[in-house]
Amino acid sequence: MIFSWALSPTVQAAQLPYMLVVCLLLQWGLALAHESVDAGCGAETCGNEKASPTFSSAAIPSRDKVTEVQDWLCGFGGDGAVSLASVRWLDVQQVLEHSCGFVNNSKPVRFALVRTHKTGSTTVATTLLRSGMSLGLRWAGCDDGSRFVPHERACKAREYSGQNEGKYDFESRHTYEFATWWTSEPYLGQCDADGRHFERTLMGYEEQMGSDVQVFVLIREAHSHLRSTLDFFEVPFAKFNASESLWNPLAKDLRLLELDHVEDFLARWPFNRTNRLHVLVTEELSASMVLFRRKVNWSLRDVVFLSSRVTRKYGKIPDRASMPPGRLDWDERLNEVLRPLFQTELGRQSSDFQREVVALNRINSALPLVCAQAEIPSEGLLARVCEAKVDSMQAGRQQVMQYRKWHCGSG
Repeated sequence: MIFSWALSPTVQAAQLPYMLVVCLLLQWGLALAHESVDAGCGAETCGNEKASPTFSSAAIPSRDKVTEVQDWLCGFGGDGAVSLASVRWLDVQQVLEHSCGFVNNSKPVRFALVRTHKTGSTTVATTLLRSGMSLGLRWAGCDDGSRFVPHERACKAREYSGQNEGKYDFESRHTYEFATWWTSEPYLGQCDADGRHFERTLMGYEEQMGSDVQVFVLIREAHSHLRSTLDFFEVPFAKFNASESLWNPLAKDLRLLELDHVEDFLARWPFNRTNRLHVLVTEELSASMVLFRRKVNWSLRDVVFLSSRVTRKYGKIPDRASMPPGRLDWDERLNEVLRPLFQTELGRQSSDFQREVVALNRINSALPLVCAQAEIPSEGLLARVCEAKVDSMQAGRQQVMQYRKWHCGSG
């Protein structure tokens, strides 16, 4: 029997003897009324009732413990205050339902992700696809059937003088595949030979998503980016070192093929798109995702992500101090100028921004354990998050195929 007292502590203390008498009488009456009930039921379910899978463990946490865990997941308390092992499916499910209070009910804003290679972009893009579809947004990949943004969207794009509404709500695909981005050789003739392909890509996004589209670019620290790129594509450092065409992979991904292209790119940023062109940083992915969701009017639950991808150790590369000259100079220059822009945007956020970042970090940290639990529901937001785990490039491709089939109406 649970009582909820609205009285002050002083009044409760004064009336305590009377309350004890009432409780004893009620317990005696309940015992008489239920003496035929199976003694093995206790506080558990009986007869044909089934316990919820969430509470199928032997010990049911107290309400205070549940509140403590969920508050911790939402960014309150110190990092070591709660063990991840104590977090249950229901805890994560409930904090996702209310997004730890970080809920946005405004109309979603159209966006495009400039998806660079080996910057965490597959994890991010899968998250954007999952939530974009659940929010009923129109993906630009529904009509062309490609895993990449069609080149003609950039090469044929023109600057609009007036407002353009666009047909789609978001884009999250790579603009180039492996054989065509990681090289100093132009692939599209004049379209990507002059260092202005990025600007044409922006114009292509504006034709597809509208002139007010928010655009996000993922960058990564040059040395760790190189290590991940060489590991993933299984390119020995000796081959990279001997081929100038492979140097500065981030710059090549943006089709900046010469040093002058890099300097012109940085001088022209943000290309007359102030407040619409944003830098995201791999090393601060949770902060990047919170920044993203605030820009596009999503809620915290829309940017949680699960990734179990482990970087392979294909070969050794020199440390930063020993890296031969020229190999990463352009990429380091891009980071030198663009990364502070990200920090500036973080500094403009409201006072609760950091708690939201902590909350996203903790929820994401709990997901691998929670999603691995034996008894989990097959439906709901958390189930979709667990199903969208990205542990390989092929898994990411399969997600794209599934979304295209389920939400675009194609087989």
